[in-house]
Amino acid sequence: MTRTAGGCKKLTLFVVGDRSGNPTTRQIGAVDVSTGTREWKRSIGISNPFYQPSLCIVNGVIYCRTGPLYALNLTDGSTRWSYPLGTSDANLEPVSDGSTVYFVLNDSVRALDAESGELRWRVDLPGVASRPTLTDGTLYVGLENGLAALDSTTGNERFRVTISDSGTVSTSPIIAGGTVYLAADQTLYALTAQ
Repeated sequence: MTRTAGGCKKLTLFVVGDRSGNPTTRQIGAVDVSTGTREWKRSIGISNPFYQPSLCIVNGVIYCRTGPLYALNLTDGSTRWSYPLGTSDANLEPVSDGSTVYFVLNDSVRALDAESGELRWRVDLPGVASRPTLTDGTLYVGLENGLAALDSTTGNERFRVTISDSGTVSTSPIIAGGTVYLAADQTLYALTAQ
C-alpha cells in the first residue's frame, strides 16, 4: 500500500508465479489492485522448482527467498542485493524489522544488514523447525522439540524451552499479549515471553 500526493491510498498486489516455462525461474510482479494494471514484472532464479516462495515486504523492499535471498525495490522490482544460500532447501522465509533481515538456513539463524545484505551474525541452532518470529528485539525460533529466543541485535540466546522430548514443532511461534504460542504434535502450548 502506498500513499499518493492527494492523500488517497493506492493498493498494490505482489505475486510470484511460474509463467516463464523454465523450472528454475519464477516471475514476480506488482499489480495495481484498483485497475488490474501490471506495474512491473521480472524473473528471479530459484533453486527448488517445487517451492513457491512468499514475500516479506518492509520499508519499500521485498525480501524473497528463492535460492538466493533477494532484496528487491518495491517500486520497480530491481535488485538491491542478493545473498547466496548454497542450498535447495528454501522452505523457511525471511522476516525483517527494516534494518535487519533474519532467516533460517541449515540449522542456523542468520541476520543480514537490510541495506547492504552483509552478514551481521550467525548462530548455529541444531533442530530449527520454523522461521523466526520477531517482536520487541527478540527472535523466537521453533525447534524440533521446543523454542529458542535470541537477541535480535547480537544473536545471543536469551532462553530456551523444551516442550516435549518426542514432539515436533509444526508452526512458527505466534506472539500475542506477552504470550508465545507454539504448536507441536497436535498440542498448542502457551509460554510466557521473557
